Amino acid sequence: MKKAFCFVLVFALSAFLCACAAGGESTTAASAQTTTAAEKAQTVGTPCSKDGVDAFIAVLKEKQKQGSIEDFPFSGDLCYNVTPDSLKEETGGAIFKFGDSGQTLLLLGGSVYGLGSYFGGDGLTSAVPCDFDGDGKKDILYTYSWGSGIHRSHLAVFNTRTKESAELYNTLDKNDLSKSGMDIIVSKLPGTSSDAGTPFDYIVYSAEITVQDNNFASLQYTQPGVFGSVKAVDGVPVFVKAQP
Repeated sequence: MKKAFCFVLVFALSAFLCACAAGGESTTAASAQTTTAAEKAQTVGTPCSKDGVDAFIAVLKEKQKQGSIEDFPFSGDLCYNVTPDSLKEETGGAIFKFGDSGQTLLLLGGSVYGLGSYFGGDGLTSAVPCDFDGDGKKDILYTYSWGSGIHRSHLAVFNTRTKESAELYNTLDKNDLSKSGMDIIVSKLPGTSSDAGTPFDYIVYSAEITVQDNNFASLQYTQPGVFGSVKAVDGVPVFVKAQP
């Protein structure tokens, strides 16, 4: 009788311990899910300062006198430096954006280049240095949005050697108009993909973007999820949409 009682007691205790372990695993998993959700919900602001603005406006006015850029009344009061630190360090360029319109210009090697359309949208929304062609000269992978009637976001790369931009993707896909109103941003992360061939991964996220105080140079965004990535294929950057 005692042996039977002991057996039942041991069995009950074992079942209790297993249940506790399973409960601990569930709690840990739930905590991980909560943390992930919190990280995704975190709001991030774009860089925005007045550093170098006066010198940039002086360059613009000189270029206008030379007739090399449009005769537009650029205002230093409405201009902001939105250059990410890594991009300035690796390309030597500086990105300036006008808060009233979203117009975005790149100052590189004393010359000025436009980065994407902006009318009716947010203009530049993100930018990171990259080198998909492996020439040792860092280029600029960036996103921007425009369009007041049909909002669309674009992913493009500016080649700092040829001084030209090439579009990689835009959300106004004639085969899937459901993405036309979506915003996207791009981030450069330490590489984890075994087939990436580079020390970095370039992840494209869907984004919820907010303009702060009606200033298109000051954006905040959250990243609801991964939308795709950019890979190098024979030295050419290619956008790869994430699998649903």
